[in-house]
Amino acid sequence: MALNMTVPKKNGTSGYTFHHCVIDHWVVTSVVAVFIAVCLTDRKFLPYNPEAAYLYYSYHYNPEIKAEGNTRKEIKINPCIIKAACAVQKKLQWIIAQKGIAIETNPSSNALIGTFKRYDKHPILNCYNHGLEEKERGDVPQIQVSINTDDQGVFATYIENEYAYLALALEKVKDENGNPRYIRTLIYNWLDNIRKMGLVQSFEEVLED
Repeated sequence: MALNMTVPKKNGTSGYTFHHCVIDHWVVTSVVAVFIAVCLTDRKFLPYNPEAAYLYYSYHYNPEIKAEGNTRKEIKINPCIIKAACAVQKKLQWIIAQKGIAIETNPSSNALIGTFKRYDKHPILNCYNHGLEEKERGDVPQIQVSINTDDQGVFATYIENEYAYLALALEKVKDENGNPRYIRTLIYNWLDNIRKMGLVQSFEEVLED
């Protein structure tokens, strides 16, 4: 996943110029920290703002605000809205597939942040399942996907682990009769196809097998 940002750069004449760039989301925190440091060390660039300083301090150091931020609030949503959102989501998946847009997945990160807690429930199965099941579901748009780590340091994982987590989780899935739902050979072929798609998405030259 990438994020468009405009960052300041010091020049020799007019102070600061702004350069538009695309950066990975895992470095956003570092960029913001550098930006704040520039602001604090060069008052000409951004004058001191007491309201901004108060909000920054409160966000990081006020225990009452932290407690309020951790408060969970549940809101009931009309089932019609949920049904409509699911329909729009599915339609968007087909549009993405038709346009050849690739989707990055990060199993460990997604499981930690998302609403599902089991790897066999990962949304990647709703995006791409070609070759995974003997009888493919017709409602899966077969989007170009890849498996990644998100932030290897933060989530303490390796790319090998991410593939292994999905493989092991799918091997353990049972059908209504208690039999394995997925065949091991098909699982590994499915993962290998995703690996190849990931290589193409990395813009590296891919050699034919």
